[in-house]
Amino acid sequence: MRELSGFDTNEYEAYGAYLNNSSNLAYDLDYAVQEDESAYEEEFYREREQESYEENAEIVRRNRERRRRNAIARRHQEQMMMVTPQYVLFLTAALFITCITVMFYIKLQSDITTRLKNIASLESSLDVAKVNNDAVAKRLETAGDITKVKKEALAMGMNYAGEDQIVYYSIDSSDYMTQYGGIK
Repeated sequence: MRELSGFDTNEYEAYGAYLNNSSNLAYDLDYAVQEDESAYEEEFYREREQESYEENAEIVRRNRERRRRNAIARRHQEQMMMVTPQYVLFLTAALFITCITVMFYIKLQSDITTRLKNIASLESSLDVAKVNNDAVAKRLETAGDITKVKKEALAMGMNYAGEDQIVYYSIDSSDYMTQYGGIK
């Protein structure tokens, strides 16, 4: 080996050994740091894989549940869409009963309307008859001379009433009169 200026051979070897050891120490530290980093990364990726696995498991579970519900709904739809002869017969009977009920209801409504109109007509004619009856009664009460009526009645064959045929009653003084036209 050559001598270096300022160093003797032993110092050079010691310095080289120091450098080799320092280099190995740095290498060892770098390796340890890399191992720690790779262990951390592996742990990180394992956790991510576990999270991903759990998330994927949840997604798969939801998809299975949705497919199961869709299959059940599809089966129910298919059952509902089936038209059997018994179902057609049932629907026909239900339609027939509904039609009969509606026709009966409409007939009842028509009868009620007719009766109400008839009642209104009868009430109207009753009112007219009462008014006419009151007018005739007043006309008879005020019908002129009683002696003339008596002569006409005797001429037509009317006889005087017997004692057993006479009934006496009193008239209230609160009598009224209906006027249908102007006074002449």
